[in-house]
Amino acid sequence: MGAPNNFRLWCGSETERSLLINCCDHIAASVDGKSGDGCAVLPEALESLELSGCHKMKRVMEWEWLTAHLPNLMEIMIYSCEELEETIHGSLPSGATCHLTYIEINGCNNMKRVLLTQDMLLHLPFLDQISVKDCKGIEVIIGTVAKMTHFSFPNLTSLGLQNLPELKSICDGTMSCDSLWWISIDNCPKLKRIPLQLPLLDNGLPSPSPSLGVIRINRRTWESLEWDHPLARSSLECFVEFLD
Repeated sequence: MGAPNNFRLWCGSETERSLLINCCDHIAASVDGKSGDGCAVLPEALESLELSGCHKMKRVMEWEWLTAHLPNLMEIMIYSCEELEETIHGSLPSGATCHLTYIEINGCNNMKRVLLTQDMLLHLPFLDQISVKDCKGIEVIIGTVAKMTHFSFPNLTSLGLQNLPELKSICDGTMSCDSLWWISIDNCPKLKRIPLQLPLLDNGLPSPSPSLGVIRINRRTWESLEWDHPLARSSLECFVEFLD
């Protein structure tokens, strides 16, 4: 919708149930044919939604609307939406589960300081990949009310953070990611720690998750990171690939 003829739709996984909305500043959405003037009709079977250049859009959708009308949506990708403040807004429906597996935000400089909250994660049990690039306002990826809260991401395999000049924290506590394979952190100069919870072996040494494959990071950032365990850095060094 609104895309030039030669514009190629990209989605995180191969699916035919994808929709691109490009350069549409004044648009509302309804589902499965129930549409008035000026509305985009979204099929209920939609699996992948890509938004690009929608400069006046402040949020993508409401939580209640998402869980009620788009039960199959697995991917949201947002590029260069200048006024975007948050992806999903509003109160979380009690007991509702969202099937999103992939979230990508790129070039949205008006985003709020926190991308996701602890409450939101409870409704995202299938989240598999997070990618955030070129967003000047984001300070925290996962925000909490109380400090030192532990997070569990049973399905997260990929975390990519790039060109986030104000990013100070991935999360305020620690996180266990038993499926995490790929971490990439590039040009996030204020980031001080990677909050992975590393279980301890019988000899007291921290042990990385068996799934961990690679940590791609700038050398200067790696050397400046702070760790909860004094030997955490040495136990992870075999996975590091320096971007420099």
